[in-house]
Amino acid sequence: MKSFKILNIVMAILGLTSCTTNDSAPSHSKSTKPISLPREFMQSLNDEQVSKDLEALVNAELPFAQKMLEQHGEFYPFAATISKDGEAAYLAADIGKENPKSAEMIEFVTAALHAQAQKGEYRAAAICTDIAITLPSTAQKTDAIRISFEHRKGSCLYFFIPYEKVKPGAITLGEAFASTFQPAEPIFVSEVK
Repeated sequence: MKSFKILNIVMAILGLTSCTTNDSAPSHSKSTKPISLPREFMQSLNDEQVSKDLEALVNAELPFAQKMLEQHGEFYPFAATISKDGEAAYLAADIGKENPKSAEMIEFVTAALHAQAQKGEYRAAAICTDIAITLPSTAQKTDAIRISFEHRKGSCLYFFIPYEKVKPGAITLGEAFASTFQPAEPIFVSEVK
């Protein structure tokens, strides 16, 4: 049977804690500094709440993704949300398979987030995945952490953090970049017409 589990316990074990967008700074692991989103990109969002929620979710998910990459060389997709009250929570799917495909997990997590978003539980959600990309600036292929961010106000953004495995147990993060996207299966039905 499929289930949806909150991973606050896993995050606590790894030394990561939930954050709220009302905090001055989210909590991070010792090896991850808060990431600065490109200023001109953040200004282009034209909404302070969307900007704060994006920054909070990126900085909430990045430490866990980095920790998994350092310890295991990969990670299954997981999500983080911001409730209507500004509280962050970490989420992952258990779809009943020992080695599920990332696409199956993303589909399940998206559907679960959509169901909760339609009840008004969340104002923002982000799904974090480990992918291979071609860098737009150099056309070089690389691994990247991709955070797919959606906000109830209608913003849909991909945030990419390229990384390189430099030795067992260590990665180096590259320069982050972002782009907009239109989700095939949106989490939120936009409030903006």
